[in-house]
Amino acid sequence: MSNVDLLNDVTEKLNRYFDAAGFGLKAEQMYLTAMVKVQHTGEEVIGYSQTVAWAIMERVQENEPPQYDAEHVGIFTHQWTFDPAYRVDESQLNLDQLNGIGREIVESYNGL
Repeated sequence: MSNVDLLNDVTEKLNRYFDAAGFGLKAEQMYLTAMVKVQHTGEEVIGYSQTVAWAIMERVQENEPPQYDAEHVGIFTHQWTFDPAYRVDESQLNLDQLNGIGREIVESYNGL
C-alpha cells in the first residue's frame, strides 16, 4: 500500500471513530504537536506538528501503538502552535482517547 493510500485509509478510519463518538472533528483538520527541550538553552520549542492522521499513519508504519503524553504533546486546530487558544477541548478529544483509537487502528494493520 502506498503512503498516500495508507494516509487516506487511516484518515477514513479516524473520521469514522470521531463521527461515531460525536466529536465533531476531522482527522485532517487537527494537528498533533510536540514540544522538545533545546539542550544548551533549556528552552522548549515545537519539534513536531503533523495532522492527527499523519501521526497515526506513522505509528501504523512502525507497527507501534501511539503513547502520546499530555505533558509534551497536544492536539490543536492549527499547525505549529502550542497556543492554548487553538488546543482541541479535551471534552471533545483527549490524548488518552487518541492513543486508544490509534492502538485499534495500528492493530487493524497487523500483518501488512
